[in-house]
Amino acid sequence: MREELLKAAVELFGSRGYEAVSLRDITAEVGLKPPAFYNHFKSKDELLVSAILAALDMFNSEVVDNDEPDMPPVERMNALIRRHVLYQISNAAFAKANDRLIDSAMLERIGSPGAKQEIRSHMRRYLDVLTQIVRDIVAGRPDDALEPRICALAIGTMCDNVLMWYRPGGSDSPEKVARRMSELARNMLKVGWSEGA
Repeated sequence: MREELLKAAVELFGSRGYEAVSLRDITAEVGLKPPAFYNHFKSKDELLVSAILAALDMFNSEVVDNDEPDMPPVERMNALIRRHVLYQISNAAFAKANDRLIDSAMLERIGSPGAKQEIRSHMRRYLDVLTQIVRDIVAGRPDDALEPRICALAIGTMCDNVLMWYRPGGSDSPEKVARRMSELARNMLKVGWSEGA
């Protein structure tokens, strides 16, 4: 039941906002009476932190944990972008809700510095991997115009925001969208197409 409460919390907090959602709303979503909530969580705030961490863990397990550091950097980036875009598309409602949960305004609600730090650490896993990949791609170039962290932030944001315009059943398949995102990232980094793209 804990997992069902976490999923309901992500979707309800993400779609309606933390303040607009009551414990009664959350427990009703999973078929519990409100007092049963306290068998799983101490408070609504604890549920918020746990829901954010659970959503980030789901993303990281599907997108980051499948990273293969021994791949050539451009192929590695293509694979990471593909997993990111396909995750967003195949988990659209959950991904949109999670994106709203981790915006800065929502994170400011969290009073515990330890909880904030844990959430930021989970959020950085993807960004740290992508930054290292970008660093490997641009290594040895004479100019420093491409700052790896900024490029990684831009690529990650581009992949996150695919849900703003992608429509299921449209002319572009999820795989085609993933390839286009990889192509845009390679253009940003001034590298060509590679095998495995």
